[in-house]
Amino acid sequence: MGKSIGMKDIALSLGISVDAVSKALRNTDDISLATKEKVRAKADELGYVKNRAAVALKAGMSKNVAVYINNLINPYSAVATDFIIRGLVDRGYVPLVSFSPKFVLDENILSASLGGRPCMAISLIEPTDGAIEVFRKAGIPFFLIGIYPRNPLVHYAISDDFKGGRLVAERFMASPYTKALFITDSPSETSERRLRGFIDGSKGKKVIPLPYGSPDKVIKQAINAIQKEDISFVFAYSDYLGFALRRALKDEGYRKEVEIIGYDDISTYEEIFEPLPSVGCDLPKMVEKTIEWAIASIEGGEEGRMEEIYPVYLKMHGK
Repeated sequence: MGKSIGMKDIALSLGISVDAVSKALRNTDDISLATKEKVRAKADELGYVKNRAAVALKAGMSKNVAVYINNLINPYSAVATDFIIRGLVDRGYVPLVSFSPKFVLDENILSASLGGRPCMAISLIEPTDGAIEVFRKAGIPFFLIGIYPRNPLVHYAISDDFKGGRLVAERFMASPYTKALFITDSPSETSERRLRGFIDGSKGKKVIPLPYGSPDKVIKQAINAIQKEDISFVFAYSDYLGFALRRALKDEGYRKEVEIIGYDDISTYEEIFEPLPSVGCDLPKMVEKTIEWAIASIEGGEEGRMEEIYPVYLKMHGK
């Protein structure tokens, strides 16, 4: 049996993007009629056939999308979820948001969301192998945003976390400080890469990584380390943690200036906090690309794995 033809093949033949092919095949308004006709003609020429999921969708399969989150307090989670929901609704899909109290999405909490017969899943929580097996057997593509997955079957879109750590290290190396603290409330591999990048770029200076723990525990440990080690530079895994540390130092009455740099650049999207210097990436683009790829896998028959790593920047808010 010959190789099946996918949207990538059509895109390569015409010299256009996969997104353009997907939109042309879905007859969206933001693609010209000429491009649509060219794509359809090339699809017929190459023998392109939509996959079984696409056929099922045309036959009345649910347009529900399972969306998984595990934090309602961290503003990054709230902003990313808002982008996901709006992006899906704008494209005619129905987001079904499920909450997990854990750092991983396991198969034990999937029954309610799968009861809605979702055609795909988008998550801010890393799935266990057991959960991925459930989705695989159900024929539901799974997309992860913000976390590098350990399972090779998971589609993902992440920021360049190692580079993000390096950017903070450059700021640290240019400062007069000789010691820095790294704090995290996440056990994810993403946290490890941010730390590795920070350490890699801070050679010649001392980096003290605190052990992972709950936000309250991490903040208490951080304040103790700052006072005991006379530390004036802190790299926080997230803006949320950075905001919490800044507030706790103020409540503690700590008088020395401490430079805190976070991650997520949440102040660009929400002005509810006093801006914090932070590493960020184009989150709206990351979410939009994930949604486009997910829809293409259902409607357009695109079956390649999504592996997107987005460039990062360091924005020195207030500096």
